[in-house]
Amino acid sequence: MGVTSTSKQINLERIDCDGTLQVTLALSASPDIVSNPTDIVLTLDRSDSLEGAPMESVKAGAKTFIDILSESTGGAPDAIGSGSRIGIVSFNQAATADTQLIISVAARKDAADALDASTPFPRRCSSLTPSPQRPR
Repeated sequence: MGVTSTSKQINLERIDCDGTLQVTLALSASPDIVSNPTDIVLTLDRSDSLEGAPMESVKAGAKTFIDILSESTGGAPDAIGSGSRIGIVSFNQAATADTQLIISVAARKDAADALDASTPFPRRCSSLTPSPQRPR
């Protein structure tokens, strides 16, 4: 990760009785996955609430992210470059490893396209009845 800027501010207007004062530090960084290979896992919701257009948006966003990663790492055509890898995990009522960590762009996009809003999670409802109080 490359640090792009830093700053510090010291508030001298208020110095507490014990000699403490407020210091604000700020740091901006830009990830550098070209020189620091990174494993990335996209975690995508595929629950029934995403059926239809929302699921299509999830798929499109995942594929766009994969394209951006491929282009920014300078990989060979259809590959994530610089030793970085990407995988996809989706979830509804349970998580599923849809792909392993690999560099293939096409395999990642195929996995994203295969996502489907799953059947509804069975919602369990029970009425709670207070326990009878024990005499003390």
